[in-house]
Amino acid sequence: MPYILERAGLVIGIALTMTFAGAAAAQTGTTTMLTGFGDFSGAETQLGFDDLGLVNGDDVAVVEGVEFELTAGTPAKFYEDAFPRESGPAGVGSVNNFWGFGSPYPDLGIFFPGLAHRVAFELRVNEADDVAVALFSNGELVDEMVLPSLGSDAFHFYGYESSVGFDEMRVDVVANASGAFSLDNLTFESLGTEEDPEGSDDLPRLTCEGFETMPPAGFGTHRFVPFRMLLARLSDSEGNVVTPGDGVEPPAVRVSFTPEGSDEPVDVTDEVAWARGNRFIPTRRGEWLAWLLNWRMHEPGLYVTTMESGDPSAYTIDPTCEHVDYSLKASSRHGHRGMGRRHH
Repeated sequence: MPYILERAGLVIGIALTMTFAGAAAAQTGTTTMLTGFGDFSGAETQLGFDDLGLVNGDDVAVVEGVEFELTAGTPAKFYEDAFPRESGPAGVGSVNNFWGFGSPYPDLGIFFPGLAHRVAFELRVNEADDVAVALFSNGELVDEMVLPSLGSDAFHFYGYESSVGFDEMRVDVVANASGAFSLDNLTFESLGTEEDPEGSDDLPRLTCEGFETMPPAGFGTHRFVPFRMLLARLSDSEGNVVTPGDGVEPPAVRVSFTPEGSDEPVDVTDEVAWARGNRFIPTRRGEWLAWLLNWRMHEPGLYVTTMESGDPSAYTIDPTCEHVDYSLKASSRHGHRGMGRRHH
């Protein structure tokens, strides 16, 4: 494992700081305020927290591909908060930054599975506090806004639209009085098109080279090798290696599973891929890295991991990379056998 970490060029143990200090200069003038949930197109994703089967203080780590992480290094916490919602769906479920913590309370980081341009939520916060929101893309600050609290008598609407896509939002309450908050009805959408047959030929087309695996494909079983690292390179039409420094949104990880005896694949990315926001992680060597959780790939059938564009409105990947794992019946005692790499 030390070799793998060195090979990947990872730096472990970097912690988030309190309120956006030291971040790159924001791309100013890109963000406008939304007036309500009606500003969304109708194709947005909206998350509530009522049907998760949780009780107060339980972790809320991932919901529908969205990750929730406090700057204290733990997932957000569930909280039943019965105050009314100003305009979003009613309920009692919420995430909060205070359960199990003392003041000063941590910030909440929200990591989206792809690029978003609109985001909104309902927040209940002490009326003497301020609400600070920062938007990031691949770790770079896009914009930050500070607004006075709209009050603690209800969950009030806060919404933003950015002309620059973002994959992370950080919510911090400036503690003039409390610093604690509850959040519900998280809503977001991208303004980019997922499929654009007429314009896709005009987009830059990148080539994926890989996957290189560690341990090598076919090495051991999930009982002895709980993780597998996938490495790939991206290059442009002239053969130049494409890295985050070129302004490319990190490519996305996609894992599909076709159960034995079926021809209908299902998306299991959230359960099997270990990557923030289901994105490949850039390494110092100019490669892109993702981890597979072999120990979760236990159902008999076929697991296929592919690399997809992190921003389909900005670039495509063709050919892409593919890694295939077979999970055999437990009685065969063979576990997973990686079938190497493929290009499409």
